[in-house]
Amino acid sequence: VLEYAKNGLPGITKTVKVEGSGPKPKMGDKVRINYSCFLDNGRVVAQSGLRGGDETIRIGMREMWGTAGDLGLLSMTAGEKSILICEHEFAGPEAGSGKTNVEVRLHEIIDPAEAERREQRIMLGAVGVFFLMVLTVLFFKGFHLFGW
Repeated sequence: VLEYAKNGLPGITKTVKVEGSGPKPKMGDKVRINYSCFLDNGRVVAQSGLRGGDETIRIGMREMWGTAGDLGLLSMTAGEKSILICEHEFAGPEAGSGKTNVEVRLHEIIDPAEAERREQRIMLGAVGVFFLMVLTVLFFKGFHLFGW
């Protein structure tokens, strides 16, 4: 049991399916994960990336499935695969009044310096695409102005 609900029953429980061998993340760390969230009835309510691909998130920002995701990830080690069962008060609005089952794999904890470099490369790429589009429009407008 990772956390108890207000009614005193287990709020978040974790079952380790594959042991990890890396370090544990800390609050504020960026991690690369793969996860799927299911309601009790089997309906998928959230999934990482497109069609279950990897996703990078910052722990403590409730970027996945509410408080349960952050608490669950803080208890994991890099390389671990676990199932979290979360009461609705920890799982976010998608859970309704039931439980959410989350299967999550913590692939790696991303070095903050590397994360900063990745974000800068993405930003520079977006700026480059924008300027390429502007130049293309100006180029074709120039053809039009000169009657070409």
